[in-house]
Amino acid sequence: MFGIGDACHPRVGRKKCVGLTHHQGHCNIGFTLLEILIALLIVGLMGAIIIPNLTGRTARYEREAFISELNRITQFAWQQSIMTNKMHRVLFNFEQNNIVVEKQLNDATEKKEVFGPITGAYVESDMKIPAQLRMKQFFVEGQDELGRFVGRATKDAWFYIFSDGTTQQVTINMVDIKDKKNNKPRPVGLVLNPFTAQFAVYDEYKST
Repeated sequence: MFGIGDACHPRVGRKKCVGLTHHQGHCNIGFTLLEILIALLIVGLMGAIIIPNLTGRTARYEREAFISELNRITQFAWQQSIMTNKMHRVLFNFEQNNIVVEKQLNDATEKKEVFGPITGAYVESDMKIPAQLRMKQFFVEGQDELGRFVGRATKDAWFYIFSDGTTQQVTINMVDIKDKKNNKPRPVGLVLNPFTAQFAVYDEYKST
């Protein structure tokens, strides 16, 4: 009987060197350079196909999670406005990359509104803006708040939710730099329903 080492014994013959390389009557366990290169090529091709798909799916998931959370806190502001009979606003702070719901602190008859954070709420009233999303236009009642100041960036923008439960007309256009459409950052349009306080989502920029 032959042992493990007998598989390459000269009396066994070259036919027994299956999957091995034969050199000067001896069998060498291993792969040829060509086999290694072919294997690396296959792995590279699989990576080129799979990784972009995974990245796109992750970006879409993060974007959809952001929009869902934005609708949640906007709905919260809508509920608070009706319950307290106070105007609220949804404030986008572009320097800190966050969004917060604030309530009106002074009387509605005063000329200048004063807003502050909601305290004691049973749900969170703020959220983060993902770095992958870049705001390009922020229309409130037809005015682009991001274009208010010429020569410098806009620090913040907001829209109001009134005590009767209606909102201002709001359209937000942005791009997702982690997701591509025609090899360009994917455009996304959000349009606020002034009666339900919920954003509809579009795969393109929307006009006012």
